[in-house]
Amino acid sequence: MNKYVRIVSFAVCSVVSTSSIANESDDWQFSLAPLFVWGSNLNGNAEAGSGSLPLDLDFKNDLLSNLDAVFTFHFEAQKKDLILFAEYQNMTLTPSSTTPFGGTVDVTFKNQMGELGVGYVVGKMDNTNFEVLAGVRRLEQDISMNITGAPLPFPTSLSTGDTWYDGFVGGRVKTQFADKWQFVFRGDVGGGGSDFIWNTSAIVDYRFMDWGSAFFGYRAMGYDFDNGKDDSNKYAIDVVMQGPLAGLNIHW
Repeated sequence: MNKYVRIVSFAVCSVVSTSSIANESDDWQFSLAPLFVWGSNLNGNAEAGSGSLPLDLDFKNDLLSNLDAVFTFHFEAQKKDLILFAEYQNMTLTPSSTTPFGGTVDVTFKNQMGELGVGYVVGKMDNTNFEVLAGVRRLEQDISMNITGAPLPFPTSLSTGDTWYDGFVGGRVKTQFADKWQFVFRGDVGGGGSDFIWNTSAIVDYRFMDWGSAFFGYRAMGYDFDNGKDDSNKYAIDVVMQGPLAGLNIHW
């Protein structure tokens, strides 16, 4: 079936950790962003079975009425020039809309994304560090749709989704531009399960205490995935997510 479904979503996803520029200690240093917000707009298309689902996400207007559950964190450990990082997000959306036939379309969209990676400081200049990053990203998505209250000449429900893995490589630049203030830029590209995936963010971090910092910035990510199946198990998605982000890092 071809049916336009307006999916309004709240995307909470990962950002780069903002640990200090200098890390010459022989001890491990850690940072944790336990729950930060990425207020993203999502634009793209999904194919589920024989149906096409244009995606239209508006963070500002419809977030609270469609977000059912969310959990996310980003963890980072650094010892001298070696960096290890991990992140996870789990989001469930339950948007609904009416049809021209008088029925209701109820959609459940579950999205999980995890990331494991390693980085290394390859260069230092004044108050700036240059880092290379590499890792693997796991994405799992499930979409179910049910149409009720209207007699229709086609199936009124579908459920599909998939899980895939992408490797990625990229870099990160950290620069201390004022006392307690730091600018962090990250970018990476990859693929594997996806035909292509890209991710970039620009963040300003304020270290208000030794144990904590607040950050805000902008993040964008896009990916194109198709599981290559032609039956009811087909799942494909091509989206771009972008918007402001903010959160708190805890350091120890």
